[in-house]
Amino acid sequence: MIELLAGTITVKTRIYSRGYARVLHLLLPCLLTFFTVSPLHSDNPSYGGTLNLATIDEPETLNPVISQDTSATIVWELVFNSLTRVNERMEPVGDLAESWSVSGDGLTWRFNLKNGVLFHDGTELTAEDVVFTYNAIRNPKLKSPKASYLAIIESVEAEGRYTVVFKLKSPYASFPYLTNMEILPARNFRILGTSHRSFGEFPVGTGPFIFDSREKGVIVLRANERYFEGRPYIDRVVVKVYPSRESAWVALLRGEIHLFGDVSWEDYRFISDDPGFIVQNYSSVFYYTLLFNIDDHLFKNREMRIAIDYAIDREDLVEIVLHGHGVPTTGPFMPGTWPYNPGVTAQQYRPEKSMTILDNAGWKDTDGDLIREKDGEELTIPLLIPGGDIIFEETAKRIKWHLFQVGIFADIKVVSLKDFFEKHILPGDFKAAL
Repeated sequence: MIELLAGTITVKTRIYSRGYARVLHLLLPCLLTFFTVSPLHSDNPSYGGTLNLATIDEPETLNPVISQDTSATIVWELVFNSLTRVNERMEPVGDLAESWSVSGDGLTWRFNLKNGVLFHDGTELTAEDVVFTYNAIRNPKLKSPKASYLAIIESVEAEGRYTVVFKLKSPYASFPYLTNMEILPARNFRILGTSHRSFGEFPVGTGPFIFDSREKGVIVLRANERYFEGRPYIDRVVVKVYPSRESAWVALLRGEIHLFGDVSWEDYRFISDDPGFIVQNYSSVFYYTLLFNIDDHLFKNREMRIAIDYAIDREDLVEIVLHGHGVPTTGPFMPGTWPYNPGVTAQQYRPEKSMTILDNAGWKDTDGDLIREKDGEELTIPLLIPGGDIIFEETAKRIKWHLFQVGIFADIKVVSLKDFFEKHILPGDFKAAL
């Protein structure tokens, strides 16, 4: 079992090359869940142009069923659609689904599809495509990393051409949040004999952009003329692969890419007054949280978890790590969104209370090294974090400092994002993770 300690929600920054800000705005109506709104606009939009974007690391595959590689997300957002997506208030709204309903017992969900939606190969989206996609994710032979998200599903069936019926093992009110899986065309697999591996080399979706080509380090997409929400104004999107955020940042400065997100504070200060760029801050639904594996002997004890909670200064994390670009939160929901409960109060930073709890539990520094011990065991917490994100690293270091003040040693271990989820979080092989 896993328990989370609520952390901070960030206010992130994206930087646009000024010469492309107008065109970016015109792209937005088709990409509401991916890009933030540009403050610039045009009364006379025109078609054309190429938008250069960046992703970090080469995606292993572009098939979203068999991967959750974050480096491929930028492509999936443009090539595919899902039954539902979330709006700015974190409410589920229809994407490919026109509407949905749930039975009185909460076990049966019916999703009605929008008619006339076409895949990039010209075939029409039907309920069979949705059934195929969800059953593929649930197929244990494919070992999809997304399968665990759908464990609550008992069955998926087509009811006519445009209705999909999900039967659940138990009622789950938030089920429309799980129907955000990218939909694949069943025909490619059942009739054309396409394998999941080969589909990942040439993906076909219903999204605003069509996969055009891929060479090492470059993925090219072209506008979908028949997109059901209207043709995007941009003609082409070129996704360039960089080995690190630092190299992508340099590419932005050189004019090789037109947009860069999640900018560090140092880079923000460096470029914020440059007239050649537009800096845009936006509230992110991303939050940082501390996970405890309460199957571990240390965290089975509720008092230990409370002691750690008292020891961490959220306001300090916002000011020191995020430089004020964030807000402390009491859970995984952003203030202003529908699930956020303003009546829930955050645990206050009280290190003296933390030390009292630890003292009463028998954890004391008996050898003068400033770290507590009990029954010969030093109070050390292995803290697992994903690599490649400076905010995670700086947050972990600051939490380590907070915990040290009350006599707890946090041993930070950095692993790749892929290993973080697949080898540690999903199988439960960790003690504490950020």
